[in-house]
Amino acid sequence: MQNLIIADSSDLMSKHPDCLRLASLHTIAVDFQKSGRPVDSNLIPKRPKMRPDWSAGELIYKLPTEFYPSRRALGELFRNVELPELRLADPGPGVDDILGRFNHFSLNDSPVLDDPISLLIQNELISRIDLSFDGALAQCVLIPQFTAFSGHLTRIAANYSLSKRPLTEEEIWAGTIVARSSQHRRRNDLQARLREQSTIIADHIRGDLADTNDTDEWLIRTWVAWSISCRCAEAFGAKSYGYLALGSMLEALAAIR
Repeated sequence: MQNLIIADSSDLMSKHPDCLRLASLHTIAVDFQKSGRPVDSNLIPKRPKMRPDWSAGELIYKLPTEFYPSRRALGELFRNVELPELRLADPGPGVDDILGRFNHFSLNDSPVLDDPISLLIQNELISRIDLSFDGALAQCVLIPQFTAFSGHLTRIAANYSLSKRPLTEEEIWAGTIVARSSQHRRRNDLQARLREQSTIIADHIRGDLADTNDTDEWLIRTWVAWSISCRCAEAFGAKSYGYLALGSMLEALAAIR
């Protein structure tokens, strides 16, 4: 970071003497375990008093006099890409409420899915499996799985937020927190834990969907899981559950081929 800041402030850029010195000191630091020669901290160049605006992050609105508008590409990107402040939103209907509308997918209920992704999937699967909705599989296995998945994501959204606003499903899926904060270390720590927890849950769903030696059954599970995610699209976690089902479906098709 310091190398970039120094380079930004000079027409010499990365050929600035301080940048070259930092590169040399970095080489010494990397070789420390072999050479036993430590870096002399007195040789480390001091950071310029004025820093480029892209290095400020969310702090620039608090300390505007310590930063200057960078003329580099990073500065242009920083000034032209804005993330809107996310506000506390209506959580919407719960999973149980949404499932109640469909009577827990009765055995005779075959949902009609006419979105582009579903149509493409059906064309691929129709020659391999029966696409009629398996209500028994949904009620006994996949609806409980989806309900538990949604509950886990809801807890993650509350536990790993930097503010009173719970994380959005998109933030959890991307493994990032977009709320403004000056606590960069805390953000990085929360994001690392967020990614760890969401990965564990996602791997668990993938494992359950693929837990069979019959590839046709594997495809049926993923098709029903995808159908549930489409029918419950308003529920928290439905999009992520659908993506996991799609990913598992592609793995099943690859195994068949």
